[in-house]
Amino acid sequence: MTAQLNPRGDVAVLVPAAGAGVRLGPGAPKALRLLAGEPLLVHAVRRIAAAPSVHTIVVAAPAADVESVRAMLA
Repeated sequence: MTAQLNPRGDVAVLVPAAGAGVRLGPGAPKALRLLAGEPLLVHAVRRIAAAPSVHTIVVAAPAADVESVRAMLA
């Protein structure tokens, strides 16, 4: 039997984005803070998604922000 790898790769990545980012100071959680006009999370996920070995990306977001994170990454 021969294993067939997905042409997109076979790596799953978990992106932890559920922290409050308190050490960064008051404001939104660190993953949702803007860098060059976009949330840090978007920058991270975009670069992970560009890796040919990555097949699945799972983002762990705060329960209260799940819908906004989902929309942001759509």
